[in-house]
Amino acid sequence: LDEPATRAALEAALARAASKLLDYPPGAALPEIRFDALVGEVAAIAPAFEFELPPYFLNNARALASLEGLARAADPTFSIVESIYPFALTTILAGDASPLMRRTLDDLATDPATGRLSVRKLRSLVDQLAALSRKPRLA
Repeated sequence: LDEPATRAALEAALARAASKLLDYPPGAALPEIRFDALVGEVAAIAPAFEFELPPYFLNNARALASLEGLARAADPTFSIVESIYPFALTTILAGDASPLMRRTLDDLATDPATGRLSVRKLRSLVDQLAALSRKPRLA
């Protein structure tokens, strides 16, 4: 996406999709996301910007949607994001050497104004991990 107008249009489309897909319940540490709706939104955005998603992305999203539906049938309060977040955050904080993980950690833990590590943001990540994994945080 080299053209600024195309990039801005994609950002706007993604922001609209996020506003439809993410729900921030009061007092919740993480947003709720409907994976069944995610598949539809991504499928609508992709052709408009002429990009293709790898088959595994849609397969994984569909699988998550199915699992989420089954779990919510048994427990309406089930949150797949809350279930996988501790694992994902642990993986990111473990210092995985992949460039994508490194960029993700940088995005989550640095101050965008200075580009330096934000102790506040890093502490927030550790606190979230401790709360969601139900393990005490070391002082």
